[in-house]
Amino acid sequence: MITDQFKVLADLGSGATAEVKLVQDVKTQEKFACKVIKTGACGITATALTEVQKEVTIMSQLKHEFIVNTKAVGRGMYDKQDGSQPQEVLFILMEYAPEGELFDMIANTGKFSEPVARYFFVQLLSALSYMHNTVGICHRDLKPENILIDQNFNLKIADWGFSIPLVGQNGNFKLHSYKGTLGYMPPEQHAKKAYSGKAADMFAIAIVLFMMITQCQPFDEARVNDKYYRLIAGNKPSFYWKIFEKVVPISEDLKDLITGMIQLDPSARYTLDELLAHPWLQGPIASSEQIVKEFTMRKKQNDLAKKNNTGTRTN
Repeated sequence: MITDQFKVLADLGSGATAEVKLVQDVKTQEKFACKVIKTGACGITATALTEVQKEVTIMSQLKHEFIVNTKAVGRGMYDKQDGSQPQEVLFILMEYAPEGELFDMIANTGKFSEPVARYFFVQLLSALSYMHNTVGICHRDLKPENILIDQNFNLKIADWGFSIPLVGQNGNFKLHSYKGTLGYMPPEQHAKKAYSGKAADMFAIAIVLFMMITQCQPFDEARVNDKYYRLIAGNKPSFYWKIFEKVVPISEDLKDLITGMIQLDPSARYTLDELLAHPWLQGPIASSEQIVKEFTMRKKQNDLAKKNNTGTRTN
């Protein structure tokens, strides 16, 4: 049990000092994701606990339909019910997104059409606008593994461990810390230059969009010595796109949008307002009903493929 109010149904993930559990309210039967962080003698250090508390403070401010909402934070004793002594823990009770990570959806069910990708990208932009302009937070680790899918196949941004408040005029105070995931960082961050948290998030979601369309990343890292990044961010983006036309057809508007989001010079990249007015965003978009129908079918096909593969190995 995690307090007497919840029972553990399943493990969702684990690390050295924390575990994520699927729990259920014993009274309402509602399900939640619960991050359980060991804080006793065998738990995390005081420094690490301070970082967790900063993350919790940020998470508690965020209330948006495309962000995993925090339901409760507290301390208690966690009884694994395996004969071991109950452990002192900090628990973070969060909205449960049963369809898992966007990364797994892309990897397991295939490339997205542009109307489908547009549906999800609009949700990302809505969450980003809220984070940056309403709350004043940048995420700094946006990637498909940190974007979850709820029961209605809507996106939910999660994992705020690298997030930080935006300060300065219009939230444009420059950051210097080298935090994030290498393949999603902008070039100025790789170069150890001061960078904008807003710009870092915008750069990252361009990579996410590319992955939805192609099922792969556009380059290894946004460094000037990466040959693919040098092509698309330099003066030969047409050569770059010819390579990926062999992977999947991509509209000219989408090529322009992605190219304009990942330029070497941060000042040359599209702003959020420019993106919202971009021709690609004005194109046809899948309806929520179409999304549910398509991804329900994709899931069934993926489950059937897994079952057939298991049967083949057994035989």
